[in-house]
Amino acid sequence: MFLKHRRVWAAMSPLPTIASFSSPATRPVTWTTMPSGWTTDMLKPRPFGPQQPVGLKRPAMSCAIAGECGHSCATMLSSHMTALPKHRMTADEFLAWAEAQPNESGRFELWDGQIVIKRGPAEQQQSERARHWDAKFAIASALKAAVKNSKLPCFAVPEGAGLRLTNDRVVEPDAMVYCGQRVQPDAHYVPNPIIVVEVLSPTTASFDHGLKLGAYFELVSVHHYLIIDPTARLIIHHSRGSGDALMTRIVAELQLKLDPPGLDVDLSELFEAG
Repeated sequence: MFLKHRRVWAAMSPLPTIASFSSPATRPVTWTTMPSGWTTDMLKPRPFGPQQPVGLKRPAMSCAIAGECGHSCATMLSSHMTALPKHRMTADEFLAWAEAQPNESGRFELWDGQIVIKRGPAEQQQSERARHWDAKFAIASALKAAVKNSKLPCFAVPEGAGLRLTNDRVVEPDAMVYCGQRVQPDAHYVPNPIIVVEVLSPTTASFDHGLKLGAYFELVSVHHYLIIDPTARLIIHHSRGSGDALMTRIVAELQLKLDPPGLDVDLSELFEAG
């Protein structure tokens, strides 16, 4: 399976440092460090958590670890919602539970059967800030325009659509592109996305950089994973290489070519509000 035994990051543009670490549970893992606050400690493999190489067996992760939001799974988030369920859920059970929650309760994901807080209510610490929603709108609009200009049988999807990774993992990326037949109007999940986007927030950054990176590329359809940091005004582009390699680069240009499927994405307005 992709990335099961090793992770190799080949940089398509120069990056500052290469750091190698060994873990007792696996062979040495080579990582390429990134700017804007990344440290070697962030990259060091741990017994479990966002930086663990994909394929290692790890204990179940609580929502507090996954989202790093400082709340336990049973914590009362606000007066708008009840305590989060303590028991593990399947993807189908999670979907039924999530649909029953009021919109003001926030947004949630499922990871290893446990609920992860993606975005809390407005009065909570893990709620969104203006720069975050501006970046989400901008990248979704840019992808939609690129799809339209390409005339390819593809579709850009903004936040709100689910992505079912496994029977106990359901996530909600900030934007996606899929190709082929359009999903049904009542669909909850995007099938076989080719492009996945996450916009970083302080409470989800390590999750988006770590566990999600490996999980997204375990989907054979995914060829591009864009991580957007609206605070650092930075775009990191992970793309599928040959074998089990990932190509990683910092996007400096205003026009981004994503091939496949063959999109030219205009990024000129992505950070204009910041």
